[in-house]
Amino acid sequence: MSLQQPVLAPERCYSEHAFRTFLTLSRSLTDDAISADINSLQRAAYGRGAGNTTASSISSSEENRRDTSSKRLCRDHVEKAIFTSWKARDDILEYCSLVAEKNKSHKVQASETKSKIDPRIDPYGARNLPEFTEEDRIFSWINNEKMVEDIVRGRSWSIISDRCAEYQSSQRADGSDSLGDYGSEWRSAYESWRSKYLKK
Repeated sequence: MSLQQPVLAPERCYSEHAFRTFLTLSRSLTDDAISADINSLQRAAYGRGAGNTTASSISSSEENRRDTSSKRLCRDHVEKAIFTSWKARDDILEYCSLVAEKNKSHKVQASETKSKIDPRIDPYGARNLPEFTEEDRIFSWINNEKMVEDIVRGRSWSIISDRCAEYQSSQRADGSDSLGDYGSEWRSAYESWRSKYLKK
């Protein structure tokens, strides 16, 4: 099921229901379903053409073909479904962050102008803006969503690196992960894909 990204518009950053609903649904359709999706892909790779053959009767070339097929299907799913969904969500968060930064900058400049007004001449014009602005509220919900993204992506990557040979992390001699945390792993893989994607 494809999910249409909402149109990016400044007013939707201030009234963010549509954006946050999209973020939640996107995670549900991709990250929350990742284990089931990979199971389906692996059944397609290893079940195709197997018939009633047993593991002992499968030739090494057939086994290699299935392994290659599994890697390709898994890589395609990660890049075309997972990474693409992550980017769509990042696009919203980055867009609203820029909107908030730009508008808050304008308000700060206006506030500095007002502070120069003699209150004896214009007491209302000299009032300062409230410390917590609508832009601060936007930054707040963006930061909350980014924290959710970190948790969701780390969990997704633990499944991907465990189930997809293409993305399995290198192991130490004692069998533990060389990086120790999936956060650095998914960021590295995602940024590598994103840099290639943006060049297209």
